[in-house]
Amino acid sequence: MAFHRNALQFQPVKIDLHTHILPPDWPDLDAKYGYDGFVRMDHYKPCCARMMVGDRLFREITDNSWEPKRRIEEMDRAGISM
Repeated sequence: MAFHRNALQFQPVKIDLHTHILPPDWPDLDAKYGYDGFVRMDHYKPCCARMMVGDRLFREITDNSWEPKRRIEEMDRAGISM
């Protein structure tokens, strides 16, 4: 049996090493610990949230941050394997 060099085809694997999945909400940690400076989620419109520290905007995020199904769909479209 002859071995053909092209017999095996390898697909490159793309791995996203920096994907974050956050809980959709978490407790008021400022109140829980008695001092401020903790991040809280402000779901100000569907599928969007502001990450706030006190009254300051830290970052705006979309539901791909807390909905694993959405994140996986995005990764599939981008050809990310895992």
